[in-house]
Amino acid sequence: MENKKDKKTGCLGVFIILIVLFIAMYSCTSKLTGKSNKEDPVQATATKEDTIALRFNEDGSFKLDTDRGTDEAMTEIYHKAKEDCNIYDNIPTIIENMNNYMYNPWENQNMMEQLIYFGTIIDNNKYASDKEKYIGRKFVTVVKYVYRGAESVEDATLGRNLLVKKIKEYRE
Repeated sequence: MENKKDKKTGCLGVFIILIVLFIAMYSCTSKLTGKSNKEDPVQATATKEDTIALRFNEDGSFKLDTDRGTDEAMTEIYHKAKEDCNIYDNIPTIIENMNNYMYNPWENQNMMEQLIYFGTIIDNNKYASDKEKYIGRKFVTVVKYVYRGAESVEDATLGRNLLVKKIKEYRE
């Protein structure tokens, strides 16, 4: 039991480090490219760092006003991601970071909430290509039924395998 807890804590730590690296990388990229955040009112008032702090607790769990693992929680995550979607413009980096969790995307609720959030961001992002939007939708599809308790992990494994194949094709 102790070993599983250490493993989960380690995975959460790795995810938080990836988010911090993603934020740092984006900051450097936007300074180099000279992109402005004045296109969209959400972008003008919030940065990725602010958004992540607003949306996630220190332990990596999503800040929710409803009970976790419910239809209402899914809807809340979805709507918050749609509000935030155009703050993010480095879609390939998000896909690569989320792909790191495809070996077991149902490991815990935090991971599933993050996949739902970032998958929705990709699917609704104005910078994403059609292929990237498809992958974003699939990130959500792979975990949403397990998150709500409507499917078992075994039932969702086929969807995960198809997503892994699509990500592989996307990289080529």
